[in-house]
Amino acid sequence: MMQIQAIARIALLLVSSAYARHASTRTGGFLTASTDMQPQKVAMTLAKVESDWRSEASAAAECSVDAAGDARRCAMAREAFLKSCSSVVSAIAQASGGNRGTVKEYMGDVCKQEVLQAWQKEHCGSFAEAIDSGMTDDSYDNRMNFDSSKLCARYWQRFSAEQEQRLKQEKAQREAEEKRLAEERAEAEKKAAEQAAAEKKRQQEEEAKRQAAEAKRQAEEAKKQAEEAERQAQEAKKQAEEAKKQALEKAEKKTKEAEEKKKQADEKKKQAEVKKTEAEKKANAKPVVQNSTKVQENKTAPTLAKNTTAQKTA
Repeated sequence: MMQIQAIARIALLLVSSAYARHASTRTGGFLTASTDMQPQKVAMTLAKVESDWRSEASAAAECSVDAAGDARRCAMAREAFLKSCSSVVSAIAQASGGNRGTVKEYMGDVCKQEVLQAWQKEHCGSFAEAIDSGMTDDSYDNRMNFDSSKLCARYWQRFSAEQEQRLKQEKAQREAEEKRLAEERAEAEKKAAEQAAAEKKRQQEEEAKRQAAEAKRQAEEAKKQAEEAERQAQEAKKQAEEAKKQALEKAEKKTKEAEEKKKQADEKKKQAEVKKTEAEKKANAKPVVQNSTKVQENKTAPTLAKNTTAQKTA
């Protein structure tokens, strides 16, 4: 619907200007007065039409590029283009009065308008060339026998071929980009896998080192504990031996003390017995002395008496 309105607007702009200039311009057609033909407005409208044409050509080109394309949709796109193109070309040809040079000059003016994008200027130029190639130098022949349908069919082949080539290039670029992205993704995944494997290996090595260090620490701790246990056992043994030694020494001391006490007791007993014996001897010896003294006295008395008598006698 928008395309039909745009085409009608182009035709209206051309035809209205033709009537406006009809009184003063009867030789080359009204398009010779390009300043009055508002080429900028025609270019703006043509830009919209070209966008539709490009979409239609792209839709049709998809049937050639993509085997899964909708054939009916492609055919409808071609028919829509041919109808639209014929309307625009016919309006331009009639507005020019069939003057080939006038059309070329006017289209050159339209196609250089700044409102057109680069690709639209390019297509506008190729469209102008197609119109020019479809016209003859005979203005009357162009007015009466100009075949816009044939011209548009040829232009469609060229235009659709360009779009087909563009789609192929875009498809190739897209596939190349997809391939590049897939390769980058694969490379990234490979790199990530390698990094993950390296990280896993590093973690495993660190874990192995940690476990080895822990095992070593535990072994050293166990050794240390065993040494400490051995030291404590030796210390306990030493203490036990020392206690035993002290007990033996104490027992020996007590034995010696007991023996010494016994010895002293025996000595005291012996001394007591000696004293007792001596006392008994003394006790027994006193009566004997006394008896001896008496006997002696008894023996001495007669002697003394005899001596005394003798002395007296003398």
